[in-house]
Amino acid sequence: MYQPILIEGVLKKTPPVKDVYNSIYEVSAESIKDIDMEDLYYED
Repeated sequence: MYQPILIEGVLKKTPPVKDVYNSIYEVSAESIKDIDMEDLYYED
């Protein structure tokens, strides 16, 4: 549940969906990958 993931695709704002915790976003994912915590940190 707390594993970071990388999602590539389109994120769009939608009207609240009460059955999904009042979600206001919808994702059309082209790819989903697990990533390591170390991958979240980068240097400028």
